[in-house]
Amino acid sequence: MSTDWGGVVGAIISGLVVIFVLLYCVYDRLCRKPTQQIAPESEPSKVPEPTKELAKPVEAVATVVEDDEPENGNRPLVKKMSTHAMVWQSMAAKVSLPAEGMSWPLALVADQDEASKTDKGWVSMLAYGKLVYNGDKGSQSYTLEMKGEAPLMTDRADKSGRGAEYSALEVFCDQLLTFDDRTGNIDELVPGEGFAFVVRPFVDRSGTPMKVLMGDGKKDKPLKCEWSTQKDGKLYVGSTGKERTDDDGNVVHEGEMWIKAIDPKTLTVEHLDWRNVYNGLRDAAICKQGAGYLIHEAARWSDVHDHWFFLPRKASRQPYDEIRDARKCVNLMMAAPDALSHDEGDKVHMQGYLTKSDLRGCSDFLFVPGTSDCHLFVLRTEETLDGVITTYGSVIDLTTKVLMEEVTIATERKFEGAAWVGGFGPFPPNGPTASTLNG
Repeated sequence: MSTDWGGVVGAIISGLVVIFVLLYCVYDRLCRKPTQQIAPESEPSKVPEPTKELAKPVEAVATVVEDDEPENGNRPLVKKMSTHAMVWQSMAAKVSLPAEGMSWPLALVADQDEASKTDKGWVSMLAYGKLVYNGDKGSQSYTLEMKGEAPLMTDRADKSGRGAEYSALEVFCDQLLTFDDRTGNIDELVPGEGFAFVVRPFVDRSGTPMKVLMGDGKKDKPLKCEWSTQKDGKLYVGSTGKERTDDDGNVVHEGEMWIKAIDPKTLTVEHLDWRNVYNGLRDAAICKQGAGYLIHEAARWSDVHDHWFFLPRKASRQPYDEIRDARKCVNLMMAAPDALSHDEGDKVHMQGYLTKSDLRGCSDFLFVPGTSDCHLFVLRTEETLDGVITTYGSVIDLTTKVLMEEVTIATERKFEGAAWVGGFGPFPPNGPTASTLNG
């Protein structure tokens, strides 16, 4: 019987085809991607919104980034600050506490920038009130009572039509003085009828109106007066402590890195080159000249601690940029010995205080009388990017413990200078029974 080889071959081929088809089906099922329904053109597909569970990790990441301080924060200084803690505690241990109920009349002067100009001249505001000590009660140890304000009118301005932009306030030689950061003029606030003040030029012994000049005083260019204090009987006036640069970062001048000392007897002005001091502070804060900057609006000398104290308004570890500078406010406290050199940043004690706000920085501070320069009244101003201005006040000690929570003093006012005015003009003397005004 002969074999039908043609049939055998056909059967084998048929079997192989079946096996191939079965293997392909298995392969297709394993490798096939899920089908997607394509929406018709009239109904474009929508990207599904993430659920709340999915959104939480994103929010957490954003918070971490926000908490990770910006380049001008205090984080790079933490190691330095940790070595300074004992120094601050040692200074704070010198504290003496006022009698409960003690109060100190206080005045604040405003810098309203371009808003100072009116049809009748240029106007600032002098706010008045008192700080009251309630006893050792933690963050409720002090209360600030602000009662009102009085206008300060002047007819003096600079060539660009700016004036009455007062940034510092001092009682000196039994006179209440304020300093214009546009004109460099020193103005005297003379008490008038009731609670009112007449603004007139503060004159030297020859009767010439006094004006604070930039740098060494050889050129008739006004100093941008930003802070004031008194030391060894002399009145000191300072500026931002930063060099002026052009759009390319080139130094134009360093005139605002000089300070002035006014003698109480002769009223002569001594021009002091403070570039070493300012650069020493920058060295401490890792904001070295050329790579960063500090901008000062608040500085005070303490006889008790034999140190200069600074609460810079702004800091940056990047070259100056006018747009970015608006968000460079800091919460840094510094204490430095007299005659600091540019490379002596290790002699500067530093710590953070209150909370950091990109738009809120210190415009002035005062040592509270009777506390051995251990309690500080801190004035901070905030300028939002849409032009809203607010002034805040608080009290802290030298370990930055809060003795009065930061409170709003005024809106639409940028108070930049503060002074204790007890017993001057219409103000009552310091005391537990002091009213806000005499009469």
